[in-house]
Amino acid sequence: MNMELSKKLITQLVEMYGVKTFCLCPGGRSAPLVSVLSRTKGVEILSFFEERSAGFFGLGRCRRDNRPCAIVTTSGTAVAELLPSVIEAYYSHLPLVLITADRPSSYRKTGAPQTIEQVGIFSHYVEHCWDIEKDIDFDLSSWSGVLPCHINICFDEPLIDKKVQDLYLSPKEVNSKQLPLALSGEIENIDIFLKKVKRPLCILAELPDAVKSDVEDALCFFSWPVYAETLSGLRESEKLKTIILKSGELFLNGLVMNKKVDGVIRIGRRPCTRFWRDLEKKYSRLPVLSISDQDYSGLSWARPAVSFSAFFDWSSKSIKDFSHKVEGEFNKDSFENTDREIIFKEDKKYSQLLNHLLNKHSRSEPAFIRQLSQRIPKGSLLFLGNSLPIREWNLAGNYENKLKYVSNRGANGIDGLISTFFGVCEPRRQNWCVLGDLSCLYDLSAPWVLPQIQKDISCFIVVINNQGGQIFSSLSSDSIFLNSHHLQFKAWSQMWNLNYYCITQWPEMFSFSSPAVIEVKVNAAYTKQFEKEYYFNDKEKV
Repeated sequence: MNMELSKKLITQLVEMYGVKTFCLCPGGRSAPLVSVLSRTKGVEILSFFEERSAGFFGLGRCRRDNRPCAIVTTSGTAVAELLPSVIEAYYSHLPLVLITADRPSSYRKTGAPQTIEQVGIFSHYVEHCWDIEKDIDFDLSSWSGVLPCHINICFDEPLIDKKVQDLYLSPKEVNSKQLPLALSGEIENIDIFLKKVKRPLCILAELPDAVKSDVEDALCFFSWPVYAETLSGLRESEKLKTIILKSGELFLNGLVMNKKVDGVIRIGRRPCTRFWRDLEKKYSRLPVLSISDQDYSGLSWARPAVSFSAFFDWSSKSIKDFSHKVEGEFNKDSFENTDREIIFKEDKKYSQLLNHLLNKHSRSEPAFIRQLSQRIPKGSLLFLGNSLPIREWNLAGNYENKLKYVSNRGANGIDGLISTFFGVCEPRRQNWCVLGDLSCLYDLSAPWVLPQIQKDISCFIVVINNQGGQIFSSLSSDSIFLNSHHLQFKAWSQMWNLNYYCITQWPEMFSFSSPAVIEVKVNAAYTKQFEKEYYFNDKEKV
């Protein structure tokens, strides 16, 4: 029965949902699953000794391949190690499949060895949870394949109850996810918002690839001022270069305080800019319209997001009405020309000041980010770590070098970042990861998988070592609060046979050998001097 259950489960996942990568964290109770998978042809089988890393690697595979990825664990606390990656998958809408081996259900709540209550452990962070025990007729077809799911499968002894034979499978082709149709009332909500808001600021956040071109065309027509975050993939857009604000997120505060904008249109997933968080209380009087593939409002008081389909239907109608000059319909030029001119003139002024400060304080962290953004080969994949790296790239990254950007912004955590990076690495291009020192320390076991995937993979991990969690330095200078340290990453690199480079400034030409760890040692004093001048000059913007 154990082997039959395992064989059917694996076959359903591969043939119904297109799973082609299984991340195995072997243990005694999962022996039936591991034994069947070890004889399965046509899928990628990767071995991990640590479940948390496996879960985050699976997230990367979901992102890279646009298809579900399965994680297989044994029973007990091994299951609990998956929770952080499941939370990230839930808020990022990634179809992580969690296959957890369990002891028979009769052992539950008895305190028997390696027995915990596994069913329901992931709470509402999974779309479905199946508890399978001696039921060969189970059916997984109710799963949408969009959010994570949990399959708990009970095995009694003898665990290997049948001879293992080769299993030949062919993963189902997975079609690109279609945008949901506009719901009733969504277009009306957009109309109502834009009758009230005459001078909107657009914040462009993380976008699915399928909508980027249409979003670009719509924004090009409406010409609203756009703050484009890195993950939008449109920060370097040629079409939008005249309306994209380039002086940093603090410029947005001035726009609100000086009443140059009277509302916010968020396009994409939840933004990472501090300005978005300030909409929670400081600027809560500002109306907000969110347009996304997820209905999360991103704010405690805001309405759920409207769909991209509704926005595209509305924009098509508006463009058509404008071209026919229908009286009383949408007015493309809701901004007064003088307001628009002032905004872009001031943005140009302060972006020049930003560039000056980055050149002046060339050893500061933001300057390191600017220099890196100018040197990474065009077309590379760049995985940005949470906390400071992604914010500093939004501030200082250049607007010319087109890269493919990836990050874990579902729950914004700093755990599992290197593992996710390895999961998302693509062959036939350079793959770069930029993260902080604490993020690296969180995921020291990640390179375990690298020898299994290293063929055709070129990867570089940039660790910005500022000796602690400096993003919190504005809150406290207490070394305990900042987790201050004097650790270096050379020994860690050598442990995993990674090439190691330690730099205090970027070379003009890159000659790093993959796989590599590039430890960037920064001096906090240089960064503080940059911030002192940058924040001082930002006070009077617009």
